[in-house]
Amino acid sequence: MRRRLVVGRFIVLSGIFSACAMASSIGTCAPSAVSTMIGNPCMLGDAMFSNFTYSGNVDPAKVSVSFQMAGNGAEYRVMLAPMSDAGVLTHFTFTNTITSGSSQIVGLNDLADFSAGSAGELSIANTPGTNFALSSGHESGGASIAATQSVTTSATLTEAGVSSVELGYLLSTNPAGLLTTAPVAVPEPSSWGFLVLGLGALSLRRKPAA
Repeated sequence: MRRRLVVGRFIVLSGIFSACAMASSIGTCAPSAVSTMIGNPCMLGDAMFSNFTYSGNVDPAKVSVSFQMAGNGAEYRVMLAPMSDAGVLTHFTFTNTITSGSSQIVGLNDLADFSAGSAGELSIANTPGTNFALSSGHESGGASIAATQSVTTSATLTEAGVSSVELGYLLSTNPAGLLTTAPVAVPEPSSWGFLVLGLGALSLRRKPAA
C-alpha cells in the first residue's frame, strides 16, 4: 500500500515538473529573424504567440519579426520587415496564432507599407474573425470580431512590393460591457410597505416615560 502511495506521488510530481519545464521553455518575444521563430512560441505580457510559418521571396533568415505591446496591454502587434540588404517583400505567406491569457481579442488593426505603384495586395485571413485585403492607397484596415481568447492569422502578399507589415490585435478585459461590480439591491414597493408597518407597530408598543 505504501509503495503504491509513493508511486502515485512520484507520478503527480513528475507531471507538475513537466508542466513547469514546458512553461519555462517558452521565452519572451524579442526581435529576431522569422527563421528562428518557426516552431518556437514566445510570450509577451500574458499573450502567447505561436504556430509561426513563413514562405516567400525573401529568405526567412533575412526577414525580421518584432513584437510590441501598446496601451498597457490593449493592443499586441507583430511586425515583419525585410532586413536592410534583402530588398522588399514581393510575395509571401505568413501565419501566426495569438492566445491571450486574461483578456479577450475583440478587433484587428493591420498596416502594410506598400511601394509606390504596387498593384498587388495583402490578403488577411483570421480564424475566427474577418477577412480583408490591404493594397497601395488602402494600406490600413481591420474589423471588430466576436470576443475570443485565440486568433490565427494568415497574411498572403501577391505581386506587390512591401517594406513592412504590422498585424495588430485589439484586446479588452470586458468586451461584452458586462457589470464588473455587484449591483446595489433596491427594495421593492412591497418591502417598503412591510418596513413602514413594522416601524408603526414598534411605535405603538412604546409606553410614555413615567
